[in-house]
Amino acid sequence: MSQRGVVGTLLVVVLGCGGTPEVRGASGETVASGSETSAPVSSTPASATQRAFRSIALAESTTWVVRADGTLACVRDGEPVQTITEIDGATSVTAGFVSCVTTEGGRVRCVRRCEASAEIEDMPLPFASDRVVVDGVHDRVCARASEGGDLACVTRGAQELLVSGTSEVHGGYGAVYAIDDRGTLWCAGEGACARAVAASAAIDDLRRAEEVGAWPPLGEMTAVPPTAIAAAGRVRRLALDEGMVCAERDDGAVVCWGELFAPVEVPAVRGADELVSWAARICARRGGRVECVRPAAHDEVLRLPVEGVVSLASRGMRLCAETREGALSCTRFGGPHAEVVFSPVEL
Repeated sequence: MSQRGVVGTLLVVVLGCGGTPEVRGASGETVASGSETSAPVSSTPASATQRAFRSIALAESTTWVVRADGTLACVRDGEPVQTITEIDGATSVTAGFVSCVTTEGGRVRCVRRCEASAEIEDMPLPFASDRVVVDGVHDRVCARASEGGDLACVTRGAQELLVSGTSEVHGGYGAVYAIDDRGTLWCAGEGACARAVAASAAIDDLRRAEEVGAWPPLGEMTAVPPTAIAAAGRVRRLALDEGMVCAERDDGAVVCWGELFAPVEVPAVRGADELVSWAARICARRGGRVECVRPAAHDEVLRLPVEGVVSLASRGMRLCAETREGALSCTRFGGPHAEVVFSPVEL
């Protein structure tokens, strides 16, 4: 099938108030619920699938993708697809106050509007990069060096080195996070980052923060410079959403914390192929299926009505899933019963 022509099925998840979540088809029939078992899906690994997209990123109302051919495309709700003509050979994309890509040549190139002829800004970084993130608040663009993994940022033209030797980097919601090559989690910024840094200075395990009174009270927290969160343990993966951070440790435990709740372990998402945070939930992709749970609420697991998923992207209340067939389906909220609607996106 064409990489750009995508078809999908409209499905709805109803997030009930205290009841079992249901998945409904477009005509209202029940497809699945939180208490039943879905039909088995193929166990074909994502690596064996021809991917339609190299990278997917979401802004508030815009979906950005790097197609398999390295072109950058975007679409705003209800508007035509735009292909950014001045960018090719893109390898990854991130979105926020500005959207940026890394290229096959290691450049970081940014665009502020979803328009085919949008002006391109090249970031003045001291190395070739393979990953770029933005913090979403402070006009800060950060990139990881292709060799050595150093993480450097550009803020209004000024450069700064944050962390040396990183294996993974994330950004958004007023902070930048990095996992170094020893598994130590670092962050710089405010919100959940600043609260975790404060707690880590007092205890050796974030999971005990509330129990021993080490979790700082809600309120104005001063933004912190790049600081190690040693109490998070050895971390191998991170999922970031507005007001919430989830870290998967080397022992498999997933610990989440946020601006409004203290660190809590979430057993329901252990052993995931991929983790993303979405709509105050932590979501686990396993074998093509996606299940989500709210860490602070201890409620039932919500199974999403998409299967054959090979990649996820999230931001706030939006979630997109790429399937093995090359289709991209995204959520939107609406309706009197807080419905979550999944509908196809053509890119």
